Amino acid sequence: MASPAKKEQIQEYFSGNPLAVLYVIVIIVGIIVFFANKVVGILMIGLPIYGFTKLKKSLTDQQIEDEYRYFAEAKMSDAKDACGISDDMLIQESEWFWYVDNFIDPETGAWNEKEYKEGDDKITRANTRGICILNYGKDQIFSYQIVVNIGNGKTSDYDTSEYFYQDVVGIEVEQNTILKLKTTGGPVSYYIRGNAKLVKEQTENDGVAKTQDKESGDITRTKAVVSSVRTMTRERKRLK
Repeated sequence: MASPAKKEQIQEYFSGNPLAVLYVIVIIVGIIVFFANKVVGILMIGLPIYGFTKLKKSLTDQQIEDEYRYFAEAKMSDAKDACGISDDMLIQESEWFWYVDNFIDPETGAWNEKEYKEGDDKITRANTRGICILNYGKDQIFSYQIVVNIGNGKTSDYDTSEYFYQDVVGIEVEQNTILKLKTTGGPVSYYIRGNAKLVKEQTENDGVAKTQDKESGDITRTKAVVSSVRTMTRERKRLK
């Protein structure tokens, strides 16, 4: 996970830097004061501007996306241990994708507080996402899922599942919103965009609901995993 200093930057990406807000207020007051006392007004305007230059540079949209990648990569070994597998049981490199989810904080018993921000690329991101790691065995796919808040480092308990290739009917992304793994036992769905079900469960605030419903991110990785699962399923079924 990120260092404590990096976590502060992550928090600032979603919430803004409180010092920056203070500087803006002082500058506005300084402009007003300037007409009564030019010296004091100039100082009140100049000092906050200088302060802005000393603030840590905000993280970019891509750097926020990278934080989820760092977390997933750090969990690769844990995913194998949790599923009871080792590297020599795998026939392909592990893969991961993210999905929209939340979790109840075990310390407070309340829902983890998600924060959102629309990036420069017009994609609305959250500080909390589900991470799914897939390990490809000879006969089945091992799935490891966990939800993380990259702002404070808290996570949910993890879940594991196994899907035998022979039982996988298909996998697809519906309307760039839902990744659906179809099995003989029924479909397993992951939202890769905000969804009404989570909104209704977690909030009654219409403003927040609209923000949550827009939550998304780059689905390129998800579609690559879909392609990989399709290829592996076809190959393993053909060998049977």
